[in-house]
Amino acid sequence: MRVVVPTELEFESGLASPMPLDRPVVNITGDPNGKISYTDALDKYAEENNLNGHSVYEVYEEVFNVINNKTTSSEALKDLEQFPTIQFREGEFDGVIASLESYCLSNSSSTKYSLDWDAIMKEAKNSNVPTLLDDGAYELPVFKFYLTESNSDTVITYKTPDGVKAPDPRTVSGNKSEKDVVIASPTNVPGYVPDKKSITVSFSKPGETKVTVTYVKPGATTGTSTATDQSSLMANDKATITAGQPIDAATFAAEATDSNGQSIPVTVDLSHVNAKEPGTYSVLLTAANGKTQTVTLVVKAAAIATPKVTKNRVLYGLKTLYLYQKPTFNKHNRIVKYAKAKRIARPMFVVIGSQYSKTGLLRYKVRDVNQKSATYRKVGYITAKSSFVAPVYYSKAVSHIKVIGLHGINSYKQLDLAGKLVHVKKGQMLKVTGLKHYHQTTRFTLSNGRYVTANKELVAAGH
Repeated sequence: MRVVVPTELEFESGLASPMPLDRPVVNITGDPNGKISYTDALDKYAEENNLNGHSVYEVYEEVFNVINNKTTSSEALKDLEQFPTIQFREGEFDGVIASLESYCLSNSSSTKYSLDWDAIMKEAKNSNVPTLLDDGAYELPVFKFYLTESNSDTVITYKTPDGVKAPDPRTVSGNKSEKDVVIASPTNVPGYVPDKKSITVSFSKPGETKVTVTYVKPGATTGTSTATDQSSLMANDKATITAGQPIDAATFAAEATDSNGQSIPVTVDLSHVNAKEPGTYSVLLTAANGKTQTVTLVVKAAAIATPKVTKNRVLYGLKTLYLYQKPTFNKHNRIVKYAKAKRIARPMFVVIGSQYSKTGLLRYKVRDVNQKSATYRKVGYITAKSSFVAPVYYSKAVSHIKVIGLHGINSYKQLDLAGKLVHVKKGQMLKVTGLKHYHQTTRFTLSNGRYVTANKELVAAGH
């Protein structure tokens, strides 16, 4: 079933009306009358949208990281490149930041607000019964991203020799629910290096903390530390991409600096990588300063789009087949075995969706509609191979039909099979003049103007 998860931004203090955000839609297998947790729904959304192990929360986290000076807009966009299905056009991300800053300022005297992750994660554990919407989807109650005023500030001041322009000071804000961040010291002071390569900012205590970074000649000693060779190469040990995606230093978040702390290029050796073939590969990173690092690249198969299959089609089984819990079939997720049966007793199913298996095989998601069977209403996946399943209803007119149903059939005055006229016994031949569709079923029109079912379990094309 399709489940909508509306989200909104809300001040914990109740300063103003909530600000609506996105409405993620996920596909969840389960009882519509059962409870669904936000965690399950949003994790499913991340899985369906190939977020590479990340969560939808991280998009909003990046926005408030920029607002609170933990990172810059360009750095945040670089981080968000790890979300293949979330792309911002030029200027769009800055527009998101501006709208949230405006929301805070219009309801408060400050933009110094951040997300309360303790409260958000507590809410994510809640489970609710979704509400059925008019379009057939289900909707959970609004999931809230709680805003709390940032009450911990770290003021970083940059000090340079006389006459040399210093980097602008930076105030990093947050609250106790947020993890520590590392703020790299700027390296754009020609001929000088910072005595502190980076500052680790903690938000565990409220109030203001002041830190000074002093720029000195390489090798010089300050009152607090000695500036050393700043040559470096830093990168993630592992990165995951989808087959066919480009690979460069940014894939591994690789960065390098020279002896003065200036950024320098990092090259990526892909001679042992087939980026179009799923697998795990070793990659050598080499910085212009001569430093190297071997990292791991995981190439995942490209996600296969959900196939377009007409829902509510009625099928029946031609051979022995199984109903499975998942679209990738194995013995452990079998639900029901349907033995091969004569035409008049073949198992019937209504198609309610479709998926591909991990190897790209089409599967029908179906509901069992065998009313007198213990399996009635069971839901699962069956093969889509035409040698195993076929439509129950004829799709083209024939000249004659033979009644094969054990108890015969009825002829009717109306297309919806209302207004019963005559009962036709098994074995009788009827002349057909046409075929008409009724929803996902079909009816044969007889020479006398009456209608009968075109169900292959009840009638067979004859001469």
